[in-house]
Amino acid sequence: MAHSDLAEHDPAFAALAAEATTTALRQSDPSETRSLLLYRSTLALNSYRSGDAADANEVTGQILTALPAVSSRRLLARLRPLATEAATHDSTATDLAHRLNILTTTT
Repeated sequence: MAHSDLAEHDPAFAALAAEATTTALRQSDPSETRSLLLYRSTLALNSYRSGDAADANEVTGQILTALPAVSSRRLLARLRPLATEAATHDSTATDLAHRLNILTTTT
């Protein structure tokens, strides 16, 4: 999480944050859906920041698919920066950002 916080101000840390988050995801309990989605939101955010829009789009799509099964204000709050970042990338990311914005502002 420290690398992710640093990547907000210096994109050079984004790849490190994505790598660390990938490791955390591999070590996570698969039954902890909310935690997995929190990690995925961090991974997608930092994948966008490091220039890997294809991976970020895939992970963001996974988040959108799994999100209806989870009720968490904290998770929704963590998705807002992801939506903001995604909106600055390709058309697929822009569509995902729009879908995230709808979910994070209506619930």
